[in-house]
Amino acid sequence: MGVATWTKKSKHINDLAERTFFLTKDHIYYKKRLSSKSARGVMSLKFARATFTGEELEENGDLIFKVKLVKNLKFTELFTADKDLFLSWKKLLCRLTIQTDFKKKYQVVR
Repeated sequence: MGVATWTKKSKHINDLAERTFFLTKDHIYYKKRLSSKSARGVMSLKFARATFTGEELEENGDLIFKVKLVKNLKFTELFTADKDLFLSWKKLLCRLTIQTDFKKKYQVVR
């Protein structure tokens, strides 16, 4: 479905590292580089929640877009400054994950 380079926080340091992510209808995989032989991580998208945050200012003043995927109390956060990439993956992930922003999108009327 999709292949793109995003950044994610490193485990041991608080810096962002570029990683290549592969999105299928059931899973999201990532590799350190596109040329890497094996995946470094995988998350099943079945019953995973996704939240999308856009246009947040980083400490250096750049705009950043964030996708957070949560499943079984584990999560991964993907970051990009590319608005087109963010919107295209948001469109794909909205069909594959549980959305938790109902109250942001709609007004509940009794």
